[in-house]
Amino acid sequence: TKTYEANTDKYGKMSELLLEATSAYAARNKCCPKEIIVFTNTCSGDQVRLYQEFFIEPTRTKFLEIYSNERIKLTVIMINVKTNERFFVEDGNMIRNVNAGTLVSEELVSSNYDFYIMSQQSNKGTTVPNHYKVIYANSTLDEGELEELAFSQCFNYVNWTGSIKVPAIL
Repeated sequence: TKTYEANTDKYGKMSELLLEATSAYAARNKCCPKEIIVFTNTCSGDQVRLYQEFFIEPTRTKFLEIYSNERIKLTVIMINVKTNERFFVEDGNMIRNVNAGTLVSEELVSSNYDFYIMSQQSNKGTTVPNHYKVIYANSTLDEGELEELAFSQCFNYVNWTGSIKVPAIL
């Protein structure tokens, strides 16, 4: 089908670009990167399987083929910025939004490695957290470091000193 072929081409191109970037890094720094972390927009359940099959597996295989002496660690995180979840805190007799930087990584999330981060503060309306789901990881980073990295990306915008809901890397 046409959709299936388009997805194959898209993920194949993403894999190619990542391999080119890795090669350029290795040429410039005289060594390959030790960790590669990929942030991407989320997709539906079936497409996650295609993403794993046509992007993660070929990329991982090529890394092993090209850099057999070096072990490149790869982490792929999907970010859903349109969630239905809302988090509040009781403040005396009032209910208000949780503070920016609030991390929810236990009890309300699945047993797979996923978490919510409230990346911005709002005094009007209800703030919406981002849902981060790690779909592949053979990294040496622990969960706290990965969560801090994800949150710090919300401060990585040029000409803006505060945080933004969507991580800049997307």
